[in-house]
Amino acid sequence: MSGQDTIAVIGAGVIGAAVAWALAREGRRVLVLDSAEPGVAGASFGNAGHIAAELVQPLPSPGLLCGFWRDLDCFGGALDLPVRRAAHAQSADGPWFEDSAHVRDPLESVRALTAAAAAHSAGFRRMDVRALRPHGEKIEVQSDEPALLVDAAVVCAGMGTQPLLAPFGLRAPLQAVRGYHVEIPGHAPFLDAPVLYTREHVIVTPMLGRLRASSYMEFAPLDAPPDARKPARLWHRLRALGELIADLVAQRSARIPVAAFDLRRFGTHER
Repeated sequence: MSGQDTIAVIGAGVIGAAVAWALAREGRRVLVLDSAEPGVAGASFGNAGHIAAELVQPLPSPGLLCGFWRDLDCFGGALDLPVRRAAHAQSADGPWFEDSAHVRDPLESVRALTAAAAAHSAGFRRMDVRALRPHGEKIEVQSDEPALLVDAAVVCAGMGTQPLLAPFGLRAPLQAVRGYHVEIPGHAPFLDAPVLYTREHVIVTPMLGRLRASSYMEFAPLDAPPDARKPARLWHRLRALGELIADLVAQRSARIPVAAFDLRRFGTHER
């Protein structure tokens, strides 16, 4: 199958959906590929919903690493980072945003972006992309289905990005980090904005019909199982903060890719 002048967006999380909408809005022919429905399979559904303009210090910076031990999980903090990894950290540039904000439902945000892209004729296809390969002037998308040829590809596949870029000589310096959240239904927020409890390392975000409390940065192998102790600790912290007047209805964890926001670390590639 050949897609003439088609840009494939690999991954239908919040980044892939936003990229697809931006490209389709410019009149490009866009095809979004994901193994699941938009926003469901990866980590986009489970984030805190906080657009954190105030967090301008990048994770790999020396300033953060010099004081990270105070926030380690073993000392009751929210950072679960093997100490041996910190010795190999490097500094990098970080982004700056003027204003912070939040979304009321991360999954619905993905769906809204996907619908906006579809309104500009972007397509969506359920496909478990296994590999990308150069194919002359095009890119071959490999899966269990017949190969798909596209003119360009934007890879927004989270931790699946690394193997997809490798055939093009590109290295994405990503590290999987797991975060945890619990949700409280029908609880009126103190403010119509996220509340960050700095000492407890908990952020509580008002969402549609519920509050979502998120915490922890767990650096562990990609296939490591979730740590059931962390949502329990988060639950107890919320009780101590007075946030809870309803029973817990949901607790989830999701892995997100973390990297320095510096294009020089990734590079660019024509094909």
